[in-house]
Amino acid sequence: MTLARRQDRREWIESQLPDDWDVVYASDAGLAVDGADLGDEDLAGFSFFPWPLDATAHGLASGHSYATPMTTGHVGCSLTHLNCWRHALDAGVSTALVLEDDALLSKDFRRNLTVAMDQLDGEPWHLLYAGRMPIEPDRGRFSDLLVIPGYSRQTHAYAVTSDGLRLLAEGGLEQSLVNIDEYVPALCCDHPRADMRARFPKRLNAYAIDPPVAVQLVTWFGSDTLHSRTPPRAIAP
Repeated sequence: MTLARRQDRREWIESQLPDDWDVVYASDAGLAVDGADLGDEDLAGFSFFPWPLDATAHGLASGHSYATPMTTGHVGCSLTHLNCWRHALDAGVSTALVLEDDALLSKDFRRNLTVAMDQLDGEPWHLLYAGRMPIEPDRGRFSDLLVIPGYSRQTHAYAVTSDGLRLLAEGGLEQSLVNIDEYVPALCCDHPRADMRARFPKRLNAYAIDPPVAVQLVTWFGSDTLHSRTPPRAIAP
């Protein structure tokens, strides 16, 4: 997942990918939605999930993620993931690997990803986290390399099957926009928030490589999602 204006990130992720992989760059394929280019008129056709809670009423600390509204960067990122899922579905792939352009892949990334998918052979899996930020405890260990994840954030590196792509694409994101880092885990496990569980019930059989084989370099590259404006409708849907 790349943006046309972030050539630095494009070069970074491209430098890590094997030459024999069939790679589609979102910015080249017309799949990328840059939040910096989104005006209120562009958002008029979307409905937003009522994400931000009143911090005082819910006893949340200032800056808590539950009280932080979406930015146009979040909108663009969520829509880009959605476009990538649809593109992969149209291409008829059996499995897709989705990488954000600020992912750092371990030197054993390819080998461990291959081993993990081999261990899942015969299992009805939909999504495999290669990297994530666990928020709640995992729900069990599946193998020496894999766990059944609890609620986790970050979507910088994950593999997804064709059935998983369909479930993600048809899960209602476009009709109720929310941060992709909340949408994907909601479909993978019971989200901590009851309103999220009601709107986006668990649909995916998810696993995670543990320890992870990809991390997100937010502090290195900076965040294009956080450092963007908050559209009025994301505050008061």
